[in-house]
Amino acid sequence: MSRYAWRTGQTSIPTGGFTDLEQRLGRIQRQGNTYDHVRDYRYVTEGTFDAYSYQTVERKQRFISQLMSSKSPAREAADLDADVVTLANIKALATGDPDIQRRMTLENEINQLKLLRASWAQQKADTRRDINQQLQPRIEGIRQAIREKTDDKPLASKALSIHQTAHMNGKWEGMTINGRPVGDRQTACRLLHQAAHQAHDGDTIAEYDGLPVIARRAATTGRITLAVKAVHEHESGTEMPGPYLTGPSSIVSQLDRIIKNMATDPGKLTDRLADAERELAAARETLAEPFAHEDEYRQKQAELERLTSKPDEPRETESRDRETTKTERSARMPLTRESIGRLLERDPDIDGVTQGGNAMGHYLEARLTDGRAVQIDFHDNPAWKDTDRLAGRIEVTYANRPQAEWQYDDNDMADREHTVIDPAEPDAGKRLAKAVSEWERAGGLRKAHPSEPSHLAAHQPPEEYAYRWRKPGDPDRHIAYLSTAFDRDQAMKAREDAGCVVTKVDEDPAVLYEQHRKASCLRASHILERYDSPDPTAVGILHGIVGEVNAHDPENDIAAYLTYPSDKAVQLAGDGLTAADIAEKREMGGWNPRTDQLMRINAQGDWTGVTQQQADQLVWDNRDEILARASYDGELSTWTLRQLDQLDEPSPERDRGLDRQEPERPAPAREQPAPKRHGLGL
Repeated sequence: MSRYAWRTGQTSIPTGGFTDLEQRLGRIQRQGNTYDHVRDYRYVTEGTFDAYSYQTVERKQRFISQLMSSKSPAREAADLDADVVTLANIKALATGDPDIQRRMTLENEINQLKLLRASWAQQKADTRRDINQQLQPRIEGIRQAIREKTDDKPLASKALSIHQTAHMNGKWEGMTINGRPVGDRQTACRLLHQAAHQAHDGDTIAEYDGLPVIARRAATTGRITLAVKAVHEHESGTEMPGPYLTGPSSIVSQLDRIIKNMATDPGKLTDRLADAERELAAARETLAEPFAHEDEYRQKQAELERLTSKPDEPRETESRDRETTKTERSARMPLTRESIGRLLERDPDIDGVTQGGNAMGHYLEARLTDGRAVQIDFHDNPAWKDTDRLAGRIEVTYANRPQAEWQYDDNDMADREHTVIDPAEPDAGKRLAKAVSEWERAGGLRKAHPSEPSHLAAHQPPEEYAYRWRKPGDPDRHIAYLSTAFDRDQAMKAREDAGCVVTKVDEDPAVLYEQHRKASCLRASHILERYDSPDPTAVGILHGIVGEVNAHDPENDIAAYLTYPSDKAVQLAGDGLTAADIAEKREMGGWNPRTDQLMRINAQGDWTGVTQQQADQLVWDNRDEILARASYDGELSTWTLRQLDQLDEPSPERDRGLDRQEPERPAPAREQPAPKRHGLGL
């Protein structure tokens, strides 16, 4: 029959999605039909539920188009605004109310603006992070390199001139190694190799063309490199070659290349600096750009609020004693999302109010003029009314930064007890106003709030300062790391007063931190290999490392070892998931928040319940991988390194003649915080 079909008519609207409409059309628009053109009629009745049904299909198609198109401005897609159809909606449609069409249009337009606004906020957060962690440090590094090159050029040029003059005369100028003059390059290579292996880190082993040659030894790997010093020290980027290599690969040729590089003009560095400064200026311009559609967004929000709050006119045929109007509902519940939004927008100490949703329901976030924020969660998701202990209540939480600027450390949320309000209570509005005003006063109203730094926060790369010490007559040498140069100097003085031999490690603090991080993780891995059973102290440290490394890099595979307390699992791990998503993960993984102590996300992404013993065994069995990943985390806190340095060996062993890490002061025991995720940690 489809071979001769030329016309089709559709009187019903499928709510399953746009594909259902395409499937119907496929019954006539298909291969084998003898007609080149066909007609498709779709019948819609004004003043009925047809408009709402088509809106549902349109919303689902928009969601699918987000995923299938590369032009979406958002990083995430969601089936937005899946409202529950109420009797009031049906009544308005049936009576042909023109406001309902406008409301539907506004809802769709606002949802698209929300996507653009979220993308804009994420772009600002990414740009701010790039400026603080990449662009500014890069520019400072290049400027420092240019200054050092300028300072070193006179001495380096003189040394290069000596070398070039000797080369033109067909001979090698020679060098002095440990006070012994050497005139043969091959002999010099062998003696340099021998002297470097016998020297300590930082010892001067030779003089070449008037410049001292220094041996450098990596604390973790023992790798030896050579450096040449004029005003500043310049180290080779590669390991010292073997003693018998000749030509361009020899040790002396490596020193020649270092001196030649020191004597050249910083032209390439100047170009790199100009490029980096242009990139920084462009990033700051991007950061200063406001949201282009902010006025349109606010106007449509206000119009939608007016349409939503417009009281329904009762029909004459309806029974007034069975009708519940919006005015009557508001009288019984004085605190609603709309009224709270109006209250926050009128506050002169609030810059802006944004709306959002999480697994627990809707929320409003207000940004204060001093950069802090207050978030109001409504806990109105009906799917969680049996498991959410705050279902039906309003929770006020306090943050040092808005969510768009979170850096996922302990300093995002303020150390302040949450305020829980019953919206049906007569004084609910006063309690909310008091909670917000007290948080404003805590920051001094329009004055910057100095938040306490967290041991997990690492806005700049961590730095450390170190010194070596040993007791008189004791061949064992120890190395101690401290957070500041002042602390190091004070500790060195205390060691000297106690009769110890001390030596300051004159190394870049960032390099010292990296050496300490790798050495601590390697030492801890070797110690834990010797344990026959899980050590409670080590297990606690491993849990903390998993949370910390995951907070710095959420895409890291170490997240497979994360566990969450069941009463906070949804808030910590459920951000960005709908209630249906969470319910599916619970069902597939078997997690029961009422009976399971902890929740873990398995390899399939499902939520499964585990005990504390199982969680401890998980990190213990994978301790080598956890410590290996921690050794590459450039933001791992020095507090964590102190904890690793405190680990005891089951059978103490002493390695004579090697640097042994010893913390200057024992780190205080403290409870490991739960890892922060996007969303509120309730």
